[in-house]
Amino acid sequence: EDSPAVQAHVTPLLEDGREMLAESLVGARRVQTIVRALRDLSRLEIGKVEPSSINSAVTRVVQSLWGDKRDGVQVSFGANALAHIAPLQLDQALSHVLDNARKAVAGGGRIFIDTGADDETVWVCVRDEGCGIAPEHLRRVFEPFFTTRGVGPGVGLGLTAAYGLGERAGGTLAAQSERGV
Repeated sequence: EDSPAVQAHVTPLLEDGREMLAESLVGARRVQTIVRALRDLSRLEIGKVEPSSINSAVTRVVQSLWGDKRDGVQVSFGANALAHIAPLQLDQALSHVLDNARKAVAGGGRIFIDTGADDETVWVCVRDEGCGIAPEHLRRVFEPFFTTRGVGPGVGLGLTAAYGLGERAGGTLAAQSERGV
């Protein structure tokens, strides 16, 4: 048996050790999430570039993210245009953008997805009724690891990946917002 004096010294150490171990596990999980996200980001070249239907991609991704519960998601298809990108890459980019919109309206609000094309351009426009983005954050939304959501499951690479996929396919990804809108 330990003396009361030894226990008085050991007990706080054990409590500190438990707390440090718990914090270490949280940190290790965070590192694991970041490594997975970086690994996924490095795989963005997967797939054969071919004409890919934007309407089919939107349909697949909406089904993947919302399943049959699409309350608050409104899709308006324009001409079934083709983008010159690997279908998997198109799905990945759309998934990142739509997941970001889904998180923005988690407290309530709708998401609007419009597709269309003209002679030279194919587009997907995603609008959400989230709280908006402050101007100082808007210019940073495509930066790696930038997030306004704090520590959690996301690591701030989704929009970065979508941006990179768009650029590699010869396209662009742009964001517009104002706080409260």
